[in-house]
Amino acid sequence: GADAKGYDDGGEGGAGAKRSRGDSAAIEQRLRDEVRSLKRRQKTLTERLEGQQADLEAAESALTATRSQMASLKKERDTLQRRLNNTGESGASASRAAAEDLAAAHAKVFKLEGELEELRREKAVTFEAETLRLRGAAAAAKEEASEAAAEARRLQRQLDDLTGGGGEGAVTDMRRSEARFTQLSQAREGLEALNKRLREAEGKLLEKDAKNMELTFEVSAANTRSERFARRVAELEGVINRGGAGKGGGGDASASGKGRKAGGRFNRERDLEGVVDALKRVVDKLKSENERLRRGAAESTKVSEAERRARDARGRVAELQAELTALRTRAAAGEEASQRLASKTEQSAQLRRAIKRRDGELKDLRDKVDELERTRQNLEEAANNANKRVLQLERRADGSRRSGGDGGDVARLRRQLAAAEDE
Repeated sequence: GADAKGYDDGGEGGAGAKRSRGDSAAIEQRLRDEVRSLKRRQKTLTERLEGQQADLEAAESALTATRSQMASLKKERDTLQRRLNNTGESGASASRAAAEDLAAAHAKVFKLEGELEELRREKAVTFEAETLRLRGAAAAAKEEASEAAAEARRLQRQLDDLTGGGGEGAVTDMRRSEARFTQLSQAREGLEALNKRLREAEGKLLEKDAKNMELTFEVSAANTRSERFARRVAELEGVINRGGAGKGGGGDASASGKGRKAGGRFNRERDLEGVVDALKRVVDKLKSENERLRRGAAESTKVSEAERRARDARGRVAELQAELTALRTRAAAGEEASQRLASKTEQSAQLRRAIKRRDGELKDLRDKVDELERTRQNLEEAANNANKRVLQLERRADGSRRSGGDGGDVARLRRQLAAAEDE
């Protein structure tokens, strides 16, 4: 009978050890899942880091293109300056209006030179500093990712050590379970620290994404300003050409107006309207001269010359009116482009708001994950307490059996042990 009781107690102790091993296996499985999740997050961070490096290279290429545009603008400015100096030397006998146009062109050239120098200094300071900072941040993020990979490998080795080997006997299994619980607790603390570092690295990457987007907007704005400067250089070139030819008559002014490149649409329209009015006055003057020559019975050659000049003036007026119509069409197209730009700006603002909403959702998910982690810790703590209670009851049962206690105490301890296992 005593042997049967000992056998029953050993069976119950073995069942408790199996339950403890089952709990340990479940915890180890959860730990493996966390390690796999950690590796996936590490891979995601590595991919985002590579994307950041690609964006950095794109920003550097855009900076190089902007610098080349600045160099070309400087060459055009030097060319305009030389032409302006040559025009000033050869135009000593020009009219007062031409001199005023040259002075205005000279002032615009100096103003453009100042703006170009300011833009050059701004790009030299801002882009270089931002590039160096982004390179340092990318190197730091890469180092953190390497450390995270090393930590994940270390935890994997610990898991392999925990899951390897096995002995016989209930006491050996219970002692091994206690050692596993201790090691699992240490590994869990290491995982929590690593998760914290990964969250910090993820926050830094998000901040770098935002700054990289701002840098892209700045590069786009710089390109827009460069295009505007190029248009202003073309306009100044046209003004200088018109000023250099200002000493001629109305026909010369019309010829210089034909060779001039299109500048700002509103100034161009105003200039063309003035030229059209001047040519109309020339046409009227030629008509009156033609009538006077006809009335005075002048020579036929002079009459035919006046008629030819009148026809040329009419043709020139028609050409300028067509050019004015084309410029008005381009002005309407520019307004449509402005509306499209406003629409793009609104879409960008909506995208930023969507990103902010997504960041809020990510924060809520992180809070839920933290809450689940705390719940898991509470459950593991309860499991540890239950295992400890089972061990205590088994030790008491073994002590009662060795001391030869009565059957009532043994039965009562068995009931307590069964109740503890149910818990």
